[in-house]
Amino acid sequence: MGVAAAPDIADHLTRAGLDQHVQIDIVAHAQKPEQIIASCKADSLLQTLRDHDVSNPAIFFVTWPSDQTQAMDRLPIQLADCLA
Repeated sequence: MGVAAAPDIADHLTRAGLDQHVQIDIVAHAQKPEQIIASCKADSLLQTLRDHDVSNPAIFFVTWPSDQTQAMDRLPIQLADCLA
């Protein structure tokens, strides 16, 4: 998932009520001298990207507690498919 999609990802996770439950681990420019690794919750994703000056190529690893899996039903289908 690219940095350009971050606003939509954060918005959908927030609307699904997952903003405080998901953990987002970000890796940008993997295995290069300029590699960046950061972690945040969905509600601070955009600020974290700004604070760490994250740019593409980047990947987001989105995880959440098993007791929050029912919230997947509240995500738009295209985002749910990406996170499954």
